[in-house]
Amino acid sequence: VVSTQSTGEISANLKRFRDKCELDPHIVQIKSKLHLTIGVLKCFSQDEVKKASEVLTSFASKIAYLKRGKPLRAEMRGLEIMNDDPSAANVLYAEVHLSD
Repeated sequence: VVSTQSTGEISANLKRFRDKCELDPHIVQIKSKLHLTIGVLKCFSQDEVKKASEVLTSFASKIAYLKRGKPLRAEMRGLEIMNDDPSAANVLYAEVHLSD
């Protein structure tokens, strides 16, 4: 989560990442838009949307319990694009591996 406490560390890590990978700074997302995608759902009706919302809401307490007030630590490995044609890609992402 991007917060006032993590902003400096995230900015420094993004710059280090861009520099190390020799990436154009414009293709790396700004820190305020960084996020972790838990999953992608296709809901074909309002009932499915409602059910998905209920299930996801129920996860909040489980995640809080697992974290026990500690930051969620994750390691990102590799880079992927969200397109079969690299010249048309506009999403760059890394696989996330949760740490203990």
